[in-house]
Amino acid sequence: MFVQCSFKVEEKVMYPSVSVCKKYAFDSESLDFDYYQDRGVNTFIGWLNIYSMSMEDQFYFFTLPGVENLTFPCTTTLGGMTPGRPCVFPIYWDGSQKDQCFRMQTPNPACLTKTNTGGYEADNFGYCPSNCSGELIGPKSPYNLATLKQKQYWYSNFYDLSSYENGFCHTFNPPQKSVPGLENRMYFMINNAYLDHDDYDIFLHENGQFWPRSDMFSIGQPEPVKVELNSDVEITFTIKEITSINSAIRPCIERDDYSFTKCVQKFAIKKTNCNIDYSAVGEDQQGTCSTENFLEYFKLLIRIKQSGLSDVIQESGCHPKCKVSQYSYQTIYKKTNWTSNWTAEVYVQPKSSITEYSVEYYTFDGSDLIGNIGGNLGLFLGWSLLTFVEALTFVLFMCKMRNKKK
Repeated sequence: MFVQCSFKVEEKVMYPSVSVCKKYAFDSESLDFDYYQDRGVNTFIGWLNIYSMSMEDQFYFFTLPGVENLTFPCTTTLGGMTPGRPCVFPIYWDGSQKDQCFRMQTPNPACLTKTNTGGYEADNFGYCPSNCSGELIGPKSPYNLATLKQKQYWYSNFYDLSSYENGFCHTFNPPQKSVPGLENRMYFMINNAYLDHDDYDIFLHENGQFWPRSDMFSIGQPEPVKVELNSDVEITFTIKEITSINSAIRPCIERDDYSFTKCVQKFAIKKTNCNIDYSAVGEDQQGTCSTENFLEYFKLLIRIKQSGLSDVIQESGCHPKCKVSQYSYQTIYKKTNWTSNWTAEVYVQPKSSITEYSVEYYTFDGSDLIGNIGGNLGLFLGWSLLTFVEALTFVLFMCKMRNKKK
């Protein structure tokens, strides 16, 4: 039998990995290999890259304070109306252009965080850090983490090759724990898509424990956050780290470096004998994946996404980790009515500095069993020996008394 012991610890917070997956992954409604298989694998791989958005195209700006010491200097601090948001420059105030923070009838230098074509709302202001010198967010900002210079923190992959699904995802993996707080939160701006369908699914999950599908909470991944065109979304998350015992009834993987994602990917490659390098555009890949095998691979990815998780685990042999970081979240969703150069903005922060831990133990393990057997055996033998001595003493006493009577 098992029992769960739970406790809470106040500490720095491990932000979840964040996967951003565009609904309708390809900006082409007719990109279907089942229909175009006569064109060959190489042509189709080329189309996948042409009609999908790269990581640098997907994000207008991405930041997590502390990573590579690239903390954006103009994120508003606590005390204003809109803390933890980037300043907007330039603005026009009392007839003059302002390119830096200034005292807008405030005790400390401040900035606006939202503007629109009709002007601004005074409530949308925040106090500036002392090192803010009018820096702007954007793709070319030296503080932007969504660049190839920071590719060690990113993983991009195709999980489903259907045109109408969210099968192409860009994942950011935080390298370290962070100090909680609005001024230290992660935020990113999603670029305008090339064509239609500007909706996105955003998944929070542990590094390496991801697949863009539902029914993944046992792996630690909750249902996705839906982000639409012209939206402002705040995501507040909590963490529960669950450690389970690997058993025949509930098998799990004990290795800390195990990746459910990579395990399923390897299963799909082995099952279909199809190993595709999506980045190798223009290269001949027929040798590593024939047209027939690629069609099987295409169909298998759909089945992995649509089948129940227990069926996927049984077929692939890819079990959850024994130690799972389980993320839950709440959202505040607003439709934007202000001017911006991006489709949507997303802010992610922990609810608190508290992490809950739940550790599973045996209620009756091997040492307990041996101890109990030994104790009971000793008790039984002790009682039997004492009874035997007492009985023998009584018999001898009776014999002695009988001899005296004679």
